[in-house]
Amino acid sequence: MTSEERIRSEIEVWENAAIVYANALAECEKYGDYGGRQYNEHMIEYCRIRAKKLDVDLQQLKSA
Repeated sequence: MTSEERIRSEIEVWENAAIVYANALAECEKYGDYGGRQYNEHMIEYCRIRAKKLDVDLQQLKSA
C-alpha cells in the first residue's frame, strides 16, 4: 500500500465515522438526548477536520 492509498483509506474511514455520528445525532434529537447531541455534533466536526487535514496531506504528497 502506497502512502497515497493509505491516506485515501484513512480519509474514507473518517468520512464513514462522520456518517455514523450523524446517524447517532438523529437518534439523540429524536429522543431529546442533549448530551448525546452535543457529543455527536462535536465528533462529526472532529471527523470532518481530520478528513480535511488528510486531504491536505494527500494534495501535498501529489504535488511533491
